[in-house]
Amino acid sequence: MTLEAVRKEFGVKRVTKALREKAEDILRGEIVSYDAYLGGRVYGYVIEQDGEEIDACWGFLGHYELDCLSEARAFVDQMNLREAHWPAAAEQGASPAPS
Repeated sequence: MTLEAVRKEFGVKRVTKALREKAEDILRGEIVSYDAYLGGRVYGYVIEQDGEEIDACWGFLGHYELDCLSEARAFVDQMNLREAHWPAAAEQGASPAPS
């Protein structure tokens, strides 16, 4: 990446040491993501309830357990919390009020 490209991307006239380091960190992150993609470390999940898909998300790169699985578990935990607070609505199939 050229200095001119950094100036244009960040909208600055002068590239400081801190900005240069930030740009390098961003590029390193891009390399890590691209390596995960090339290595097939791209994940997603589908959550079903009673045979019906209720949530899905794809495009997690890198760490299955740290990113994808934790996101799926967080959704299930949130769903369980809602059902605990709204048991009658959940039993009748109604959606609880937005929180």
